[in-house]
Amino acid sequence: MITFTYKEIADSILYAILYGVSYAVFYSALVLVRSIFYSLPDIVKKTVKFDKIFPLPDFSQVGKSTKTGKILSFISPLLFCLGFCVLSYISLDGIIRIYMLILSSASFYLAKIAFYEFFIRIFLLIFRLVLQSFTIIARCLILPIRQIKKYILRIKLRTK
Repeated sequence: MITFTYKEIADSILYAILYGVSYAVFYSALVLVRSIFYSLPDIVKKTVKFDKIFPLPDFSQVGKSTKTGKILSFISPLLFCLGFCVLSYISLDGIIRIYMLILSSASFYLAKIAFYEFFIRIFLLIFRLVLQSFTIIARCLILPIRQIKKYILRIKLRTK
């Protein structure tokens, strides 16, 4: 049996807590990506279907659905266990200790309970700002093409 120094044990405790919190952030991002993926048709429709560049479409409903889904519910524990195994190799030379599992799981659930809504709001705010910027750029590129197309169509109708 390998014995570890107090510093190695303290480092492994710190790593376990940090891993749990970082996995909570990662999990929030996964839920948000899934939600955005399912709202992509609505995003594309709001971005492309317009008469004027401004006003920008309302993207407040994008990402509101925070359901996890079957695939994410299946993959999430597997990813957590895989990350925990890597954490064990980094901190304690591959020896899995139960206190690390308990600490990382507890810090994940505590961070998820305490900061889940905060993480989602921050991610959504950033995504909506990027999406509005993309919408302005896309509309500025598409509007001249639409105007030219309408002009050509009017010329064709006049010549008939």
